[in-house]
Amino acid sequence: MSPARPRRAATLMRFGGQRRTRSTNSTRPIDSRSSSGRSPSGADRGWLDGSRSRTMACRHSPGQTKEAPAMASGKVRVGLIGAGWWATYAHIPGLRSHPDAEITAVARRSPDKLAAVAARYGIPTAFTDYREMLATVELDAAIVATTHSVHYEAAKAALERGLHVLIEKPMTIRPEQARELVALAAEAGKQIVMSYPFHYTPHGRAAREAIRGGEIGDVQLISSLFASNVYSLLKGEEMPEDPEAYPFEPPARTTYSDPALTGGGQGQTQVTHPAAFAFWVTGDEPTSVTALMANGDLQVDLCDAIAYRCASGAIGTIASTGAAGITHSIGTSSDGRHQHLVFGSRGSLAVDLERGLLTVKQYGKPERTYEPSSPDDLYPRFAPVQNLVECALGRQENLSPGEYGLHSVRLVAGAYRSAACGQTVDV
Repeated sequence: MSPARPRRAATLMRFGGQRRTRSTNSTRPIDSRSSSGRSPSGADRGWLDGSRSRTMACRHSPGQTKEAPAMASGKVRVGLIGAGWWATYAHIPGLRSHPDAEITAVARRSPDKLAAVAARYGIPTAFTDYREMLATVELDAAIVATTHSVHYEAAKAALERGLHVLIEKPMTIRPEQARELVALAAEAGKQIVMSYPFHYTPHGRAAREAIRGGEIGDVQLISSLFASNVYSLLKGEEMPEDPEAYPFEPPARTTYSDPALTGGGQGQTQVTHPAAFAFWVTGDEPTSVTALMANGDLQVDLCDAIAYRCASGAIGTIASTGAAGITHSIGTSSDGRHQHLVFGSRGSLAVDLERGLLTVKQYGKPERTYEPSSPDDLYPRFAPVQNLVECALGRQENLSPGEYGLHSVRLVAGAYRSAACGQTVDV
């Protein structure tokens, strides 16, 4: 999406009579009770609960539940705010493969691209102004997949309309904005689902269960490594043709490279993943942070080294680079890493989410190694939006709630402040 500009008259486009074809992908759930935690049909093929019950407890925040009624039509009506690369690669296919979701409307600034995306995916109503969409279309949920700088205002508008909201990462650029969104959702009794696919991996969920279940005792140290191949994105290079990676269009050149739109580079685009995951599996939150950052030849940070202290007293580190085996296609490098080592008073845990590996060791007992994940389970990009639908129907726990988007924003924003001033800062 383009950055926010002064408002102008919205363009409303209707595409009547077009039928949307539904994916035939399996909707079998990941069975977290199996020895491997692996879905035989793959996590990307429908992260859904097998229950067809229309009302059940859906967790809104740790320790709290709220009864969520069924949608009047039996389907969750979703509006898209932003429909660029990632929305067309992950969110739209994820919704189309869910039997109880319908994409009711889409908003995008460019009239030509708006018309193209609506026609291609059979979306009946389209707007150039998301505010107009929210004001005129009956919706149950919204997806915010704009540039980073627009996340806050778009998510706030959707929450104020009483909608459940999925927000692309990072949740916001500034911590006070994220705090406001979490408070708005709690007041309205609505869900914020963050787009963190790693939370939905079998080994990610198993790691959380082991740590929160006390298997390694009190957490003392968290060491995280996130190395990704996003140099071309952060540099703003034109991406090559790749129908599989970019089924509708590649990322815009400024989306991740312009500091005014992104709020930063590797920190905002990638560190948000390991930060949110570390706090989610431990149930902790950051209180202070120290960071070093290097831009290389970019306008934004490419390499980050972060140390932080948690509310529990545990300490942690995150090392991250966006230049893991530089190529000109996203995700093609074999040098990528997403690893977490967690040390506690009774044992340790090692999870490699890039390769689907998990080991838990309790001191004085044999090491327990989980069966490796299947390739389909390594990055279930459809899972967050399918979880949004299930939470709107009251059928599932929110596995990537707004609280952890907030904690990630606090850490990342603090890291930028620390790198700029050369001191430890409170967050």
